[in-house]
Amino acid sequence: MRRYGLEPPEYAFIRAAGAGDAKAVQRLIDSDVDVNASTKGAKLTAMHLAASHDARKTARVIAQSGKYDFLALDHKGQLASDLAYTQGGNPAMSRWLAMIEKGQAMNEGIQLQPRLPRHNR
Repeated sequence: MRRYGLEPPEYAFIRAAGAGDAKAVQRLIDSDVDVNASTKGAKLTAMHLAASHDARKTARVIAQSGKYDFLALDHKGQLASDLAYTQGGNPAMSRWLAMIEKGQAMNEGIQLQPRLPRHNR
């Protein structure tokens, strides 16, 4: 049964990330879950949820998978680093994610648009 437009493994992955359950997130990554899956309406990825809930260990597990697209935007055009700052209240996580996002953008020849005025990217 699909929930929020997602198949069961991806739904479980996103829920685990939002709950900060790094072990469940790792198990699902190991079972080849789509780490870039997003909810249908809000387009939230597991990283968006981990960042917005200040789930640092979970965010690290997703990042270390090497499969996550750090340039994924939610329905408001926000990156995970934006949510880490505005909702997660974690400027350090926001800067860490922003550095990775900037690196991916440079590698792909993409110019990131200016973000929230919280730190230099």
